[in-house]
Amino acid sequence: MGTDYWSDEDSYDYRQVEDIIKRLQSTSEVSLPAQESTDLKLILSDIESNVQAGKPELVIDQLHTFATKYIREICQKHEIAIADEKGDHYSLDSLVAKLKGWYERENYFESEFCVVAIRNTINIFTKYNDLRNSKSAAHPNQLLQKAEAEYAIKVIANTLMFIDNIEKSKAVETIPWGKGELFVDPDSEVPF
Repeated sequence: MGTDYWSDEDSYDYRQVEDIIKRLQSTSEVSLPAQESTDLKLILSDIESNVQAGKPELVIDQLHTFATKYIREICQKHEIAIADEKGDHYSLDSLVAKLKGWYERENYFESEFCVVAIRNTINIFTKYNDLRNSKSAAHPNQLLQKAEAEYAIKVIANTLMFIDNIEKSKAVETIPWGKGELFVDPDSEVPF
């Protein structure tokens, strides 16, 4: 070490260092739906900063806030109530349950797998809410260990990305074209 090159004797150590670097780089990324609202952009930026800094324990509360605001927006788009008659907002898991019901009524999914998967995420969001209240920085708690925090945020983030992708896929208009489909952007001109 201390030179500008690695000797053959150091190649095993070098490969180990490369493997560690790859593993560290792969764990510091969580994909979430892109946002336009200022509040969600700010929360998303904070989530990304903490994930990249290797602090997933600090993301649990922020991701809960992001997920709640994001799912509320999706529900409002589909005219699903986000609060009861007294004006009290529904919990995140209740919102996901309402959205799941809407998806089922509207036959949003092509496969039974997705229906069952979304149904099962309701319980995951319930447990995530418990995690946020008892193992996050939202309250004076002992923080969840790093590996579990990372797993929890990835499960929630992947679910939100699936919802985002399915929403976007339904927003795209298609028309038959030859042996396939032509995707139409209603806001742009026809390219011919």
